[in-house]
Amino acid sequence: MGLADRRHEHLIVRAEVMKPPGPDDCKDIEQWMTQLILDIDMQILRDPSALYWPGEGNRGMTCDGLLTTSNTCLHTWDEVFPAMMEFDLYTCSCLPVETVIKAFDRFEPVKIEYKLYDRATGLVLIRESHPVIAESKPEQKCSFCWKPRAAVEAMVACWQEQFICNECVDICSNVLRQHGVRADVTRTR
Repeated sequence: MGLADRRHEHLIVRAEVMKPPGPDDCKDIEQWMTQLILDIDMQILRDPSALYWPGEGNRGMTCDGLLTTSNTCLHTWDEVFPAMMEFDLYTCSCLPVETVIKAFDRFEPVKIEYKLYDRATGLVLIRESHPVIAESKPEQKCSFCWKPRAAVEAMVACWQEQFICNECVDICSNVLRQHGVRADVTRTR
């Protein structure tokens, strides 16, 4: 079987999460990646290895693993809120995308999206997600008007578990416009 006769799938996942791994979680993330590799029926060539980088501006964790059919890598950035995670998995077989996406549940994603490519003879997009935005938790309240999530159309996560509702965004935009400041608010719904 030649190279062009096989699937060479490449999955790229981007997630915004509430509970990213921290500096003391390297072993835990190595175990998470090991279990994920086993859950998708891949074989480990080299055990996953994780390191946490504490440097300002690029703080977060990197974990990589080698597979008999290729490799996988996870990068996290925890200085932003919600934290960002990117996951990359390349293999010479078909990938169970849903199993990979489900593995992110432990990090409490608020948004997750992916692209799946076949790289056998080029970069052929097989499928992609539309951003999946998780339903907000009931305890979320706007940090400005204190309305709960259930009482407003949308809630935007800001910094350190602070939130602003769509109504307060509209009020802020109107105030800025009244003072001659251009305020573009784009609704994604």
